[in-house]
Amino acid sequence: IFVFCKTPCFIFSQVPNIQFERITSQDGLPSNAVMFATKDNKGFMWFGTRRCPTRFDGNTFRDFLDIETIFVTGIAADRYNNVWVATDQNGICKINSKTQKLEVIAKNPKAPQTGHFFIDSFGKGWYSDWFGVHQIDLETHEVKDYPFRPTTYVWIKASFIEDGEK
Repeated sequence: IFVFCKTPCFIFSQVPNIQFERITSQDGLPSNAVMFATKDNKGFMWFGTRRCPTRFDGNTFRDFLDIETIFVTGIAADRYNNVWVATDQNGICKINSKTQKLEVIAKNPKAPQTGHFFIDSFGKGWYSDWFGVHQIDLETHEVKDYPFRPTTYVWIKASFIEDGEK
């Protein structure tokens, strides 16, 4: 069935009006080099910078300098609003949502540099280091290792993504 209109019909679409705000160290960001970003359940933005993890409430920044880190290599918020941070010097750290303290959770002395922290739909954390991929139970902090075969490649070897099927 075809329906024809005698009057011309025009369909117009509008381009969405998207605005970006540039935030720099002059605004309080601890470093202009932001490597990772995530949003927690309360709406705070978290940035992993070259200096430290930082929380942004829309107006001010709160830096987490409790543990030495020069480079945040991954950041993710869990369902309890804890923020998990992969670092260059102290492995996997957690910013406890209740105490707002940054603490080391999992660190391999042979490979303290970790990368690309990811939380899957089952609530498990995933990260990599020079030796393999690791799964961490976010409640018990138990780590399961999935080693790579040895190579001469010394940078982080994994990034993570999950499809919609479980």
